[in-house]
Amino acid sequence: MIPQELGPSWIGNLNFYFVYLVILLGRSVLVSYLVLVLIVLLRRTGFRKTVFAKGMLWCLLFPVLFVGKLRLFYEHPFLARCFLWWHNFCVTESWFCWIYMAGIVCTSGYLIYRRLRLGILLHGAKKTYIGDTRVYIFSKPVTPFTTGILFPKIVVPEFMQDTYTGEELQMVLLHEKIHIRLGHLWLYLLWDIFCCLLWMNPFLFFSTRFFQEDLEHICDRVAIQKSNGNAYDYGRLLLKSLRRLKEEAQGGTAAFVGEHSYREMKSRIEKVAGFRTYTIKSILLCLGSLCLLLSGGIAGLRFASYPVYAESMDITVCSPDLRLWQIGKQAELSEAIIIDEKTVTIRREAWEQVLECNGIQEEIYYISFGGYSKLPGIGGGGNIVTVDSKMKGDLIISYINNDKLFWNWVIKHL
Repeated sequence: MIPQELGPSWIGNLNFYFVYLVILLGRSVLVSYLVLVLIVLLRRTGFRKTVFAKGMLWCLLFPVLFVGKLRLFYEHPFLARCFLWWHNFCVTESWFCWIYMAGIVCTSGYLIYRRLRLGILLHGAKKTYIGDTRVYIFSKPVTPFTTGILFPKIVVPEFMQDTYTGEELQMVLLHEKIHIRLGHLWLYLLWDIFCCLLWMNPFLFFSTRFFQEDLEHICDRVAIQKSNGNAYDYGRLLLKSLRRLKEEAQGGTAAFVGEHSYREMKSRIEKVAGFRTYTIKSILLCLGSLCLLLSGGIAGLRFASYPVYAESMDITVCSPDLRLWQIGKQAELSEAIIIDEKTVTIRREAWEQVLECNGIQEEIYYISFGGYSKLPGIGGGGNIVTVDSKMKGDLIISYINNDKLFWNWVIKHL
């Protein structure tokens, strides 16, 4: 067992929690490789010609975060052989867990830096209204984009404001408004969080453009239907935007946000050309099925997993040379030992019989009790009292209840 250090040592508490957390995340990383391969294969085969269903495939990654505590990793013979090495590695090489957590911090810092940098660039941007929509005018040649979670901002390049017709600008703004209404900005944030937690799977970062591409296809289809289904004009506007971006960049490096490669634009045009109207009923049915699938899958994973924590009811005797005897549960030994939140009461006669049955003849020994388990072999908390067998009569021993310490309580419930 990895015992959490007793007392207020925050380093010991962090080390314990990092080991526990990295064990879970490491398994999620390994499973994410398989799920990501499945998503890529499905979106290139059976779901290649779909729009909404292909975009929803990415939701299959969400349950991956809940697989770390599955009982199968410890109780199924084959999976235990395949995955138990990760548990043992994290326990014996806890320094790696600190490296993994540092990777999460660095990846998060980089993504936050990018968002802050974009915010700084927009701070000095000119603000104006196109129709009744407030927009930010960006001087560099970029595709229109939306940023901000709680307070979304629509950004339009300066050349579009100067050269596009009012109708074309309204179509551009409609596309960006749909991103906001469909919650795509929140999905991008969740994707970033997912990449940070599972940063050891580099293919997640490489798949970001496919994820964004599928959301763009969904947004295109909704925008076309909202504009009375004029797919021809919409596709012509996409091609015009691509041509003007190249002209404005003049061979330099444009800070394109969104699709900028020929392959991606070709894919968008193909989807626009194959536009078919949809009904709200069919979309709601698809979303409802997805929610039922995800909630059922997550509920099934939780049911097949270990609980957040399990209270330890075992009583263990430890000798000074660290020999251990697990002598039973607290309820089974209630006639010999009574434990409350502040004291341990030992009834000498009954306790001596327990020691004799377990072959314990130590003059000085320790009684360990309490604590909790989060995974097999991964536990924390716990209390110890010292007993001298030379002391006569029943004993009442006071102790500091480590299970009530703040850090133990926090980590136990995380």
